[in-house]
Amino acid sequence: RSPPPLGPSSPALDLYLFRSSVLSLGNGAFLLS
Repeated sequence: RSPPPLGPSSPALDLYLFRSSVLSLGNGAFLLS
């Protein structure tokens, strides 16, 4: 995928999106267990 034109803040945005996806997956696993 092509990086969004955010400059130096794009890695922080990727980290935020990665964290939110991991947290949602963790919550789903917790609810299923």
